[in-house]
Amino acid sequence: GVTVTATAEVGDYTGDVEAAVEGDETTIAFNARYLNDVLANVEADRFAARLTAAGEQATLAGTPLRLDVTPGGYGFLIYSRGEWKSIQGAEALGSYELKRVVASVEMADPALANEEEKTKKSDDGVKRIVIDPIGLSSAFAVDFSDKREKWRVAYDAAGEVKVLPYARS
Repeated sequence: GVTVTATAEVGDYTGDVEAAVEGDETTIAFNARYLNDVLANVEADRFAARLTAAGEQATLAGTPLRLDVTPGGYGFLIYSRGEWKSIQGAEALGSYELKRVVASVEMADPALANEEEKTKKSDDGVKRIVIDPIGLSSAFAVDFSDKREKWRVAYDAAGEVKVLPYARS
């Protein structure tokens, strides 16, 4: 077997992993900083897949989808019987808490950006984006950043989702 040991500022971990090992015992070290570099990219990819799936679900149901984004996470809701509800039958489309990654929203439509400014004083920290199932949505982007990198998930007015490297912090 292989023994894995991790030491970090937030704690230590030791565990055994089953493996067929040949040769002499050796030690391998990884710099956690470089392993953490992929966090924003992984979260952006996950979000893009979930956003695509949620949009398809809303289109099939023929009802609007709402995306709620905070710096610490995001969630999907669907409009049903006069209210916003969690998407049923799709466990992958619930609410997600981000760890060591921060999300932020940028609206591409200047009119929506102005509307955001008007409601900023009473804002509860949640950015709410409604996605119309018949293509009447405005483009937006959700950025995922960790301490070193930023990745952008762009949603265009046609409903196409792209993951793009944004910029080094």
